[in-house]
Amino acid sequence: AQFAAMTCTPAELASLADGPLAVSATVGANSRRPRHQAAAVLADHAGAHLHTLDDVGHLAQLDDPGALARVVAGVVASVEASP
Repeated sequence: AQFAAMTCTPAELASLADGPLAVSATVGANSRRPRHQAAAVLADHAGAHLHTLDDVGHLAQLDDPGALARVVAGVVASVEASP
């Protein structure tokens, strides 16, 4: 019931794993448990590559914008390098 607010079905999440682009998600190491659980759902059902940001809470863009920017830059670079 804790994910009842999600608007996608498990099948829709699974379809992301077969899509043309890799799915990535970030979670702050200091985020509350529900955020870690949501990230795990993305990893488990959508094949998301999970990036855990050290010393970061729920708002990575405020806690450590440089760390978040490095993750985004890395994801963009990997997409650009893909055939």
